[in-house]
Amino acid sequence: PDRAVYFQEKDENGELKNVAVPANGNLLSVRMDIGYQYIFNPTDKQNRFGLGLTISDELYNPSGFTRPGLMNIASLNPSLYYEHEFSPAHRVHVNASAPAFAFVTRLPYDNTVSLPGKSPIAGLFSKGTNFSSWANYQAFELSLGYKGRISDNLNAGIDYVYQWKSIAQPKPLKMQNNLLLASFLYEF
Repeated sequence: PDRAVYFQEKDENGELKNVAVPANGNLLSVRMDIGYQYIFNPTDKQNRFGLGLTISDELYNPSGFTRPGLMNIASLNPSLYYEHEFSPAHRVHVNASAPAFAFVTRLPYDNTVSLPGKSPIAGLFSKGTNFSSWANYQAFELSLGYKGRISDNLNAGIDYVYQWKSIAQPKPLKMQNNLLLASFLYEF
């Protein structure tokens, strides 16, 4: 949406005027996950239930007029998994996860990351990293997906992912993401 930050200016005649500055920006993000998933009933092809554990690292670089600055979140996330197979060629799945704890790195409130003898990145991680439990970092991720078999070796899929995060320190920040992902999987 067209969001704006409003400032008041006083002209040479002393009249106040509201000035709107667009607050639009971009969010560049990179995420890496490594995890394990245990399926309780692997022989049941129609309904599969599982538990998982993922180590996740997310890097965010927002840009625009108003921005919270560079942010990194490293977290340990337990998850629940369910998959239903309609036929050997058609499957749907649901996955839900939330962090047990995280190391959250954000710009300090004073926006300075310089430390003697350290690079700005090292200063950011030294000054801006906090160990966060559920009290200071809350997040939830839900993914819904479909996989269809195109041939014996080729599958195609589509996933919708909803992410919600609330970070309390150094100042409260809330964010949500909606992702639509397409995939092609080739099995050897």
